[in-house]
Amino acid sequence: MSSYKKVLLTFDHIFWSKNEPFIGLIRNNNKNSSWLKNEQKKSCHTTPTASCNIKSCNKEDANPVDNSQNNLGGHTDGISDKDEALGNFLFLDNLWAKDGIPCLEAVLIGDAGSWATGKSDDVIRDAVLKFMEDAMGSSVDWSSSPSSSASLSLSECCVNCHVTRWEEDTFSKGAYSGFQLGTMDWHCAELSRSEWDGHLIFAGEATHQEYEGSVHAALLSGVEGAKKIVSVAFPS
Repeated sequence: MSSYKKVLLTFDHIFWSKNEPFIGLIRNNNKNSSWLKNEQKKSCHTTPTASCNIKSCNKEDANPVDNSQNNLGGHTDGISDKDEALGNFLFLDNLWAKDGIPCLEAVLIGDAGSWATGKSDDVIRDAVLKFMEDAMGSSVDWSSSPSSSASLSLSECCVNCHVTRWEEDTFSKGAYSGFQLGTMDWHCAELSRSEWDGHLIFAGEATHQEYEGSVHAALLSGVEGAKKIVSVAFPS
C-alpha cells in the first residue's frame, strides 16, 4: 500500500499567491550535481513552477555546502536525506484561496510519504519548509512578518504544523481504496449493495461511486447506510 500524508503549515502572514487554489513547486533536479554546486557559487539558476510562476533559486548558492543556518541538513556535503526523500516536486493546497486561512497543505505521497511515516512532526515540517525555501528562493519575501520588524526565516514565520498519520493508525493502517486497471465505476455500486434481504448493509469510501477514495465518500456512504438501516428497522 502506498503512503499519503498531508502536512498543514500555518503562517503568521501570506507570502504566496493568494488566489491560486493549488501551487506546484519544482526544486532544481540537478541539486545533487557537484558541477552545479560549483556553478551556483557564480550564479543563481531559476526554474518556473508548474502553476504559480514562482522561480526556483538556491538561496545557499554563496555557500552551497553549508546548512548550519537552518540545521536541516545533517550531512556535511549539504545534501540531506530530507532533500532526497521529498524529491523534486511538491504540491501545495492553498487554504487561503478557499477558506481565508493562512495555511498551506503539502501533500506527501509515494516515497516521500513512506519517508515521513514514523518521523516526528518537527522533522517533517523542517523538510517541507526546506523544500519551499529551495523552490521559492529569493523571488519570495517571507521575512515581512507583521509580528516582527526583524528579518525572519521561513521556519520562524511558521506558527503551527499538523501532520496526518493515517498509515500509523492502529485500526486502519491508512487503508483506502484505489482503482486498478480494469476497475469500473459500477464496481463501487456492487460493493454498496446490501445482502441478506437488506439486513447486511455496507458503507465506506470504497462503496461510493462518485467520491471513492475520499473522506467525503466515507461520510456520504455512512449517511446512505444509516438510511437503509432505518428503512429496515422501521419498514412502515
